[in-house]
Amino acid sequence: MPFKIDATGHQKRDTVYARYSIRYAPGSAQIPKGYGTELSVLYDDKNGGRTLDEVSLLDGPWYPKCWPQVDNQEMSRLAPLLDKMQFAEVRLKERKKEMQPY
Repeated sequence: MPFKIDATGHQKRDTVYARYSIRYAPGSAQIPKGYGTELSVLYDDKNGGRTLDEVSLLDGPWYPKCWPQVDNQEMSRLAPLLDKMQFAEVRLKERKKEMQPY
């Protein structure tokens, strides 16, 4: 990841999308339903309660496979997911404000 040095000599990272969604769980793992901060659920609450495989099949590769190998079909479907992620990130900021103590 590229770094820059600020005026104080400290390293600063360029803004990038974090790959929070790399799948470290089996495709059968279920996404919790309800109030939360999971981007795929903030985009579409129907994703709550689905398995990672179901979400990837029905709504895009929110949780790309990384083991035993990368799924090239999923990788080819990543670009359209960026618009969904931007929408979900706006909702995430709103959700975090709701969750802050007064």
